[in-house]
Amino acid sequence: MDTGSLDRKRKTRDKWWVATAVLPGQLTVAFGMFGVVVVLPNLITAFGTDVQTVQWVMTGYLVARVVPMPAMGWLVNQLGQRNVYVLGVLGTTVSTVHAAGGGPPYGLRAT
Repeated sequence: MDTGSLDRKRKTRDKWWVATAVLPGQLTVAFGMFGVVVVLPNLITAFGTDVQTVQWVMTGYLVARVVPMPAMGWLVNQLGQRNVYVLGVLGTTVSTVHAAGGGPPYGLRAT
């Protein structure tokens, strides 16, 4: 077996490892976005407001996702790509689980 064949096999295997690592992160972000979309009608009812006002919840969610992006380049230089990715996935997972946990809605009180 020549070295070219071994390199191709290794590259193919590495692609699957990368896909396996990236997929859970993408799914977590998608589930978080889905959770915000699903709850919007409940927020309209609970707070007695209109669609235009509650749309700011989605805008705030997206802004919270976008604002840290410029700092990510610097953070990758400091900590490394893998560490930043793992921290991001863990942070997203913890915040999504906390939000889905059904605990008291700190900061959002319907009166």
